[in-house]
Amino acid sequence: MRTMLPAEGSLDREQWLRLVGLLIAASSAGPRTECFAYLGPAVNDHAGDGHLLAGRLGDAAALYDHPLGQGSPPNFWPADRSWIT
Repeated sequence: MRTMLPAEGSLDREQWLRLVGLLIAASSAGPRTECFAYLGPAVNDHAGDGHLLAGRLGDAAALYDHPLGQGSPPNFWPADRSWIT
């Protein structure tokens, strides 16, 4: 069986899940922290090819399999802008 690698610049699934867990632990609202995720190419000459999603940090693990993305989001941050990945 062939293993699918994440897109260039993406964390693998295990790393992404670990990062989300660490961010939940470090965020004052924990899993309820409102966040934004940019899904799309990390480098792109075509503006508008990416997608901006909003949701809660506790739901961020599912972004890895989002149909608009390819692995972990290139950019991910909370509404209060206290960190960014």
